[in-house]
Amino acid sequence: MNFYNYFFCKLYNIYINVLNEKQTPLFFSIGLISIFEIINLLFLDTISRDILNLNIFYVDFLGVYSVVILAFNIYYFYRKKRFAGMLKAYHKLESEKRKVNNIIIVIYVCVTILSIFLLD
Repeated sequence: MNFYNYFFCKLYNIYINVLNEKQTPLFFSIGLISIFEIINLLFLDTISRDILNLNIFYVDFLGVYSVVILAFNIYYFYRKKRFAGMLKAYHKLESEKRKVNNIIIVIYVCVTILSIFLLD
């Protein structure tokens, strides 16, 4: 299971088990993944402008980027109920693989949150 799918499944399970919500775990997970991707996109834009003197992304189009990212994530996870197969694979993972993936997720979330403070 790749990182992207594992992260989705982890968010899905957090929504159900920790927050005790059962209504919209799919869209909660897709929404959070999209937010993380947008933050990462903004961080890459900052790095490209400040360090490399390149203007790769146009922040003026942030709304367009956000809609495209959200649409892609909805398509990716919801098409043919792909998320159901991911959740089955997630529940079958060995505990050692889960531990490693959980550490990677914690690092990813921390780096993404820290990158917010580096944005200008």
